[in-house]
Amino acid sequence: MGPDRRGARCDGLAAEGTLSKSIAPLELKFAVGSYAEWKDGPPRKHVMQVQAQIACTGSSWGALAGMLGPGPLACHDIEADPELIELALP
Repeated sequence: MGPDRRGARCDGLAAEGTLSKSIAPLELKFAVGSYAEWKDGPPRKHVMQVQAQIACTGSSWGALAGMLGPGPLACHDIEADPELIELALP
């Protein structure tokens, strides 16, 4: 995936159904030791990063996954939020 208008890159693409139906940016975080930050959902700083990637790719959603340690992989589908996109990319 090429750089967005801020020079950042998303980690990959997530697919829903077949690739021709819906693809979205995928952000991966190695968040070992950060369980407390993720216990009520993904941290806002990471959600904002995904919102910027959603805007730059023209997708209606994105995916965020965090490896929280030897335990669970936290996976979240995040819908486009125009208000958050405006905050992320003024």
